[in-house]
Amino acid sequence: MKEESGNFILLVILVILMIVAILIGILKPNKTEKVSDTSQTIEQNINNNPEKNIQQNEDSKKNNNQEEQRLSMQVGGTFCKIGNHVIFYEDTNKSIYLYNMDNNESNILTTINYNLNKMYFDGTNVYILPDYYSEKKIYKMDLQGNIKEIYNGSSLQLWITDNKIYFVNQVGFDDYNKNPQGTICAMDKDGTNIVEIAKSIKNYFYIQNNNIYYTTQDRKLNVINKDGTNQTTMAEGRKFVTCISEKYLLYVDYSNQEEQHILNLQTNADQIIGYNAKIEDYKGTRYISVRERLDDGSISQQYNIFKIDDNGNFIEPNNASAIQKELDEVNEKYKNVIGEYAYNIDNKDLQNIKIQEIKI
Repeated sequence: MKEESGNFILLVILVILMIVAILIGILKPNKTEKVSDTSQTIEQNINNNPEKNIQQNEDSKKNNNQEEQRLSMQVGGTFCKIGNHVIFYEDTNKSIYLYNMDNNESNILTTINYNLNKMYFDGTNVYILPDYYSEKKIYKMDLQGNIKEIYNGSSLQLWITDNKIYFVNQVGFDDYNKNPQGTICAMDKDGTNIVEIAKSIKNYFYIQNNNIYYTTQDRKLNVINKDGTNQTTMAEGRKFVTCISEKYLLYVDYSNQEEQHILNLQTNADQIIGYNAKIEDYKGTRYISVRERLDDGSISQQYNIFKIDDNGNFIEPNNASAIQKELDEVNEKYKNVIGEYAYNIDNKDLQNIKIQEIKI
């Protein structure tokens, strides 16, 4: 009798446990179902928020357009792009091409009889700098190929703005460093109204807002207004600006093992961030790879990558190694990179060159 009673109690317990398990399964779905539901919710949110998607696309295009203008109007080179127009140079036939990204058509704007140093492009006109030993001129060319001389003298650097050209009237040439040296000048875009701004510069200059930053022959890092007034010495001793933004500039101190500094333009706070810096602008972010000084005073052989935000904050990204790997792969694979896009030139047929735009 006791045995039958025990079996009955055990059976009741098993039934209760089964009922509880069934209720848990009904009231609490498994994790896989939850993840699936979350994914669908995210997808629905994306589809239901077209304004957010449009804004993200517009911001991306805006950042890319700003990078196009910076590279084409301030850095220059043999490949320039603004909007749907690409200007590039082919050394094989010494020709400057215009490529229309809308219809994928290219045509030769001009063929030159000198070696090209670099070009600049403002979206409407191309400004051409011949190699120093080839021809000492500055040329301006429109998108129909009409070309004219606008300056009778050599320059190794231009900085194009909406209504002015800033340039270096080159004096002599350093075959080793190949840097601009001479006098910073400004002129209208047709070559008229030339004015001198600063003499005896030693290296590349940088413009931000109303100021020009440059290094003199006597190794002083100076700032001067664009009209040539209020010249001020910021630092002394082989210091050269390497890049600039709204709120900070980066400069290298060659007198101290290529020590890289970041200088806050609003507070004048000066911070050492490493040595032998490599600076890259990629997808709207500025990255800098530097070597650090070790406890024994030597410089590490290893580079560490950081990013610099718009306020000049120096940040080590969580995925630093992955970012460095991506940068290395992009630099190895693509020659022409602007923001989020790379451009491959197929020049097998010089009469019908094609350019491929690749999102990276």
